[in-house]
Amino acid sequence: MRARLSMPVLLCALLVCASFAGCLGGEEEVGDNSAIDLIVYFDTTSGVIEEVMQNNQQVSETGVEIKFDFSYTKSSAGEMVTFYYIPGDGSSVIENNAAENGEITYTYLTHGLFSAAIGAIDDQDNEYFENITIRIDKRITWSR
Repeated sequence: MRARLSMPVLLCALLVCASFAGCLGGEEEVGDNSAIDLIVYFDTTSGVIEEVMQNNQQVSETGVEIKFDFSYTKSSAGEMVTFYYIPGDGSSVIENNAAENGEITYTYLTHGLFSAAIGAIDDQDNEYFENITIRIDKRITWSR
């Protein structure tokens, strides 16, 4: 005669095993040990480009402007030197002298999903950045 495990016992065993998932890996979690405390305020990471077409001619196009405020970013090792933004759309890196301006503004004129980065560098060459995803859609209005 075979012993049968009841359904509640099997479910309990499954839940116990599932609670150990991911706990047995060899990877250690690495903490942030950067001297830079990157604090950046921004209103949005998405927007819509507005294009108006009239009689098959482009009449106007409005890009999506995104502003980043780095003014609360600090370093425990020194003074902030550079704030930067990498738009991810193929454009060049935008850099600001941290002593002069704590804000970066960028206008997207191309629609897509972009892997961008915001970052900072202090006077001791410490650097810290974070990746963000930017989503830009496009709406075309046609008229005659």
